[in-house]
Amino acid sequence: MDESPSSAETPIATLTYRSAILIVICLALLSTEISINTRSVSFDAGLKWALDALGGHADPPEWQNRVLFPFFLLAIRALGHGMISVGQAWRAARFGVAVFAYVGAYFAFMRMTRDFRFALIAIVLITYGYLWTTMSAGWEAGGDFFDIFFLVIFALCSIQKSYLWMLVAVVMAASNRESALFGGIVWACVAYAREQFTVRALRDYAFGLFCVLLAALTVYLLRALFAPGIAIKQNLGIITVLVHWRWLLMPFGSVSMIAAAIFPLAWIALHLQKPLPKEAKGLFWATLICGVITGTFGRMEETRIWVPCLVLAVTAIILGLANDAGGMGFSVVSRNERND
Repeated sequence: MDESPSSAETPIATLTYRSAILIVICLALLSTEISINTRSVSFDAGLKWALDALGGHADPPEWQNRVLFPFFLLAIRALGHGMISVGQAWRAARFGVAVFAYVGAYFAFMRMTRDFRFALIAIVLITYGYLWTTMSAGWEAGGDFFDIFFLVIFALCSIQKSYLWMLVAVVMAASNRESALFGGIVWACVAYAREQFTVRALRDYAFGLFCVLLAALTVYLLRALFAPGIAIKQNLGIITVLVHWRWLLMPFGSVSMIAAAIFPLAWIALHLQKPLPKEAKGLFWATLICGVITGTFGRMEETRIWVPCLVLAVTAIILGLANDAGGMGFSVVSRNERND
């Protein structure tokens, strides 16, 4: 007996818009629980870190501008009116931020690809990469999920040329992490992929530089506001790698985790149809540039520092997959410019 066309459809073909959102929320919960339960540092230590940052005593001092998650955590505690424990407040805050970041990123991918299935695939790939970052440090950093959200927004604003929203995202991201500086780099790389070195592109290059300077200024002002007079020095993570290079030889450690996170993404990227969309090329270039900066200044033994590069790479891959499938929803700006 022949099957009807509807009964022969694959699960991905029968996936609904609402079901996709529920899956995204489940992935947010998965990321939250694994992140919390694989750490050795207690909830009390995490809360102390948040309060220290707001009190001007961030440890290390370079994190003094990272006040976005601490404010969110204190808001959760205030809403509980003392009826919830420190552990419950921490879990609620982490899950709340995860849902915000994942669902927000999901809708941003929807804007880029015009297909909720590609948006869901993007969140799945990001979740896979993020889960590796939870296993290389004994403490949680509340800004990890915000990092995911802001980097996707940087990509969306750069693709759609949303100048005002890009400025808002850069300022907000600066209160979470120094990766806010990547916003201008993403903008400039996408502009270069579209226009190369043309007169029309100069405005976008200038705007990208302005975003980098705005992020740096916001980081400085936040540090000065919460810890006036504090002497903050920027460490070079690459120096730590050169001095303590033996950890690179460990068969089970950060290097193998990073390799495991990269391999599936690299395999997909290499099998995308050529030529790639210009926007995807720009995001791949941004991934490389941000990777060099991250490897120079970041603490390379902590795999969480690679979250921005992970998000940019996934975004580029999803644009390539959408292009292979004939989506092209993300390249409306490019098509309009080519028709001028």
